[in-house]
Amino acid sequence: MLRSLTGIAVAFIVIVLVGWFVHGVILADQYAQLDHLYRAQADTLLACMLGGQLLIAIALVCLLNMYGPMLSLGLGACFGFFIGLMSAGSQIITYSVMPLPGELISWWVGTSLIQMTILGALLADILKKE
Repeated sequence: MLRSLTGIAVAFIVIVLVGWFVHGVILADQYAQLDHLYRAQADTLLACMLGGQLLIAIALVCLLNMYGPMLSLGLGACFGFFIGLMSAGSQIITYSVMPLPGELISWWVGTSLIQMTILGALLADILKKE
């Protein structure tokens, strides 16, 4: 149980920090040009955003825990990659129906794949049974 709670906390912190850095720093100028599509920063529903990120962290840990003694760094990384790939698919679908710049979607897809692959390996290391 302690490993799961630690994993959830680590995953949540990584997701929040990477999200802030990618979307709040690197891509901030691109989002500013799309103000007609997004809420103003003052109107952003921070509690909903953090709640969604917490749900992702919980889901990742719960799904990885299902592997039990088979869990390894490689399996965690592979799992994370496929979670990132699933997220990328959703982001590409969003691109198909919203007038978003291709560069923005490329960042979303690339960072999802990298973040989730690394996070999967990190969580596997935290959760694996010794």
